[in-house]
Amino acid sequence: PAISPDQKVRDLFFTSLKKEENRTHEPWVNTAMYYLNHPIRAKVSSIYLKEGISMLEEIRTTGDIFFPTDWAKNLLWGHTSVEEVKQISTYIKEANIPQSLKNKALQALDMPRRASEIRK
Repeated sequence: PAISPDQKVRDLFFTSLKKEENRTHEPWVNTAMYYLNHPIRAKVSSIYLKEGISMLEEIRTTGDIFFPTDWAKNLLWGHTSVEEVKQISTYIKEANIPQSLKNKALQALDMPRRASEIRK
């Protein structure tokens, strides 16, 4: 579903990840998030950013120790425009999540931020 050409299918897939039972195979979820947020789809997948960031606390609570970092990296990696990086940075700073998770998200945003600076 993450690579479906149909936006509705991708939206339903992302929505399904809100349920813990749909995140039990974390490597599969990470791979799916990677493709869901691929640079080819960055414009249309930006709708997942705010909610994906806000899910970090639940991801940490219900998943493996490395899952929040992997989730953040795969959520953010394909969003490399200057506007997106600014928007994501604002989302992270305003998110109602612990500072440790904000730091993980900001760390995951580092490579997209660097890419956006190169693309200027």
